[in-house]
Amino acid sequence: MTGDRTPWPRLWLAAGAEIGVAVVVAVVLFGAAKRTSPGDPHSGMHMNVHASPISLSAAVAVAAAVTAAAFAWWARTRDRIPALLTAGGLVGLAVCEPVRAIALQSHLVGMVVLEALLVAVPLLLISTRRPRPATAPTRSTPWTSLVVVAVVLNSVLLIGLHLPGVHSKAMALPAIPLLLVVLTVGVGTTYWATILLTAGRVTTAVRLRALFIGQEVAAILGLAAVILPSPIMADHTVIGLSGITDQRLGGVVMLITCAAVTLPLARRLQPRQPARHPEARR
Repeated sequence: MTGDRTPWPRLWLAAGAEIGVAVVVAVVLFGAAKRTSPGDPHSGMHMNVHASPISLSAAVAVAAAVTAAAFAWWARTRDRIPALLTAGGLVGLAVCEPVRAIALQSHLVGMVVLEALLVAVPLLLISTRRPRPATAPTRSTPWTSLVVVAVVLNSVLLIGLHLPGVHSKAMALPAIPLLLVVLTVGVGTTYWATILLTAGRVTTAVRLRALFIGQEVAAILGLAAVILPSPIMADHTVIGLSGITDQRLGGVVMLITCAAVTLPLARRLQPRQPARHPEARR
């Protein structure tokens, strides 16, 4: 009896390449912040001019509890109503001014909000749609082009939010702009919809590549923050963590999110193979 051999050399090579790219990205992106003031030991750190103790109101706490309960309901039932409630709750929390202010002063909180808007909300909304009947995938140039555009927009948004220049300018704001919240949800919904809702219009290979490329960009940025963090925030963030720890944990959030969604969705996109009898593999 023969079995499939796991391509360990390829996996190790891919992992090594990803780490190498992450190091380069960290040097290019985060190193640029350190070069802004070579003689300053705190070079690269950005102080928010509006930084002050931020307290969450009881209404925000209640909204967070209701959203968590709705998510638990959805995780157990996969029904549409809890999916919509969870998505609405996440967006509602993200638009609250205290949450937007904290997200601007903490890389960790910012990444949690980013992943909620760019990944969780779109996937929850898409889960409420009825799946299209399985049909043989065809190559459609307009739909394939739309997938490419969606991947580019998703990648540009992720990279743009991690540019040191963007961080330095954002520190002059009291909170993350509402327009950015809307833009993030729109880009995320477009990206995931072109991957998950284009069966029969775009080939499986293209959809899988779009999934892997988009998530690889996020994973590399997250890995860069973990490997070579730069104190782009102040010495201690508003949530009490050091700038380095705060940034590393933000990178961990991105890595966990990528792993949590990429592998299950890749299996879902793969065409189902008919089950073979065990004796057929002998």
